[in-house]
Amino acid sequence: RSKEVGGCSLKKQAHNLADACLNHLLDIESMAQLGRAPVGGGCPYYGSRQAAKEADVLLVPYVSLINHDTRKKLGIRTKDNILIFDEAHNLLDAISDANSVAMTASQARNAVDELSLYADRYEARLSSGNAMRLR
Repeated sequence: RSKEVGGCSLKKQAHNLADACLNHLLDIESMAQLGRAPVGGGCPYYGSRQAAKEADVLLVPYVSLINHDTRKKLGIRTKDNILIFDEAHNLLDAISDANSVAMTASQARNAVDELSLYADRYEARLSSGNAMRLR
């Protein structure tokens, strides 16, 4: 990234890429290539986020839709919109993966130990209800 005084020059030109996204069908590789152009370039990340606010159609990975926090950060609104899932047979796996975590028995033991240390140290500061939930 080239930086100028006062911030990233590519971010400052993100509106150029947002306009291009709204006028042409661009995939991520095309956006990156256009973003590097000396004239009319800009940050693909911020350009696409600006364009998403005005776009009629968004093409996004599953995780961008199924995770509420991700949707919120990206400004994607699902209410009163039509959602079309390509390769929908993969959707259940994507939902499961987005809401799952894998951990080893050692990691689980360490987490329990850390919570016990926390409880021992801060239990007196907690409300009775929170102290009871912690144990």
